[in-house]
Amino acid sequence: MSDQTEPFEKAAQLANVISIRRGEPAPTRVTYTVPEVASLLGISCATTYVLLRTGEIPARRIGSRWIIARRLFNAWLDEAGAVQ
Repeated sequence: MSDQTEPFEKAAQLANVISIRRGEPAPTRVTYTVPEVASLLGISCATTYVLLRTGEIPARRIGSRWIIARRLFNAWLDEAGAVQ
């Protein structure tokens, strides 16, 4: 994460916390983080990174960050469950 974007991300996170405390609905994120995907699959982050690099899990890499679209991940998960 670059030093320039980090303050903006922290500010956005703080704004989300403030809006939630005010009773406003939480913003809907359209992506998962690597730890979230690892938790959903019940595997380690290291294994998740391997599956991302090999293309097993549908995702895109932007710089050093993995972007995992919820819609594509959930469709992939549904399809994997249907195959077995």
